[in-house]
Amino acid sequence: MKIPTRFMVRDAQPADRPKLVAFVAALQDLERTLHAGRAEGRRIAAAHLFHLEQAARERHGRMLVAARGDERLGFLVGWVEEEARGSHHVRPAERRYGVVTDLYVEPGARARGIAVALLEEAARHFAALGLTRLRVRTLAANQAALRFYRALGYAPYELTLERELPHARPRPAARKPARRGPRARGRGSR
Repeated sequence: MKIPTRFMVRDAQPADRPKLVAFVAALQDLERTLHAGRAEGRRIAAAHLFHLEQAARERHGRMLVAARGDERLGFLVGWVEEEARGSHHVRPAERRYGVVTDLYVEPGARARGIAVALLEEAARHFAALGLTRLRVRTLAANQAALRFYRALGYAPYELTLERELPHARPRPAARKPARRGPRARGRGSR
């Protein structure tokens, strides 16, 4: 891949979808090296991209692409979230915020300002909606991302810790009950 000298940030378009699926798979596989609970990228990428697209549409978000001509260099997706009802511990003006859930730049295009440009466009979008906060999510083990975000002025907000439960067995997925049609009258014995 050529190192981009000029690129543009724009909203994702249907023609970007194949590359976005590849980006989601690559991000997922990177995260899989950092946490054992992540699924294999190629297995979930298309379905997860669909989820991200839907969430961005429904929650006043955007899916952005950094492009140079026909070349896609990276993407970002984010939307508006709101603290749960009854979250009195957070000031009312800060209960709604923008959140970036996914940010990925092709390895050969990194350290060229692409991720910064994607984040700045997301920040403009959320500010235009009247929001005062932008949050980004990353795995705690992703030290490169943490350094990058901290260098841009992001600071830890909340921290979620986890541990595996000894002797715990995953429950099988709940099965949906079989759908029964309307009962025929006058058939069968009582």
